[in-house]
Amino acid sequence: MYYEHGMTILEIAVAASIISLIIALAIPGIITILPRLNLNSQTAILQGDLQEARLKAVSLNTFYRMSFILASDPDTDFYKGEFYDPNISSWENDPDIGLQRIKKDVDIKFINSPSNSTGSYSIEFKPDGTSSFASTNTNANIYISNIKGSKKKISILSSTGFIQVTDGW
Repeated sequence: MYYEHGMTILEIAVAASIISLIIALAIPGIITILPRLNLNSQTAILQGDLQEARLKAVSLNTFYRMSFILASDPDTDFYKGEFYDPNISSWENDPDIGLQRIKKDVDIKFINSPSNSTGSYSIEFKPDGTSSFASTNTNANIYISNIKGSKKKISILSSTGFIQVTDGW
């Protein structure tokens, strides 16, 4: 009695064809979902860092700010966390948050206009948990979009420091 072990070349070719077909059908779906995943991921990271900044201001009883540098090229946008050191009367970088680069294919715009896309902006959290935008007691809005046109908005209420994320603008 003779038993064959393994597969023939024809069986391997059929299996490879089926796998190739499945991959070819899946790639367009993966490509279209990546920008949305980048947008959701960047929004969640930024919301978490803002919340961490607010909590540090309250727990350490000091002023804490998130400084944003937005350039004309969105791939060079970044932000950083800073705390106020009253001993030396200056803002110091927070090593926990550090310098954070905005994800590729995600664009951030600031203040109360989604068209304001370049410049330096800061959101300051106070020891009582409230916030201020650009040294004024106004609410801050961060507009985030991706290359496919999906949009999210992070709002920070100055009176409470409450951070809220909404879809769209």
